[in-house]
Amino acid sequence: MVIKNKRGWIRILEAFFVIVLITGVLLVAIGQDITNDKNSEKVYEESNSILQAIQLDKSLREKILVATSPVEWEDFESTNLAELKTFVIGRTPNYLNCSAKICIIGEDCIINQNISNNIYTSSTGIYATKDTYAPKQLKLFCWED
Repeated sequence: MVIKNKRGWIRILEAFFVIVLITGVLLVAIGQDITNDKNSEKVYEESNSILQAIQLDKSLREKILVATSPVEWEDFESTNLAELKTFVIGRTPNYLNCSAKICIIGEDCIINQNISNNIYTSSTGIYATKDTYAPKQLKLFCWED
């Protein structure tokens, strides 16, 4: 059997390899998106766990409520919030860096650091204790190393 039209078969092979190549690139891209989604879910679970623990700690809630807002992460130690800073650092997993900021509810609460990685934010309202009503927002900023 002699193949007379070799050009046609070569074109079919070229088209097949192009389809295989494009499919491979798409599968790799989709796989990376799935990995990023799993990482972000994990980071949000960790940050929400930290915030929930702070909400349940009476002493930390009181310190947040009496703080003069806004309070930057760098100023936590000088504004009687060193215990809160130690708590957040102690609860932060090794693969994350986290910082926090205390703001007035309803105002912009942004981080004042230059970070090149993706930043994941979670926040909670700390409204009152038995004796104090001074609503504040505690915002947690986390990013991967």
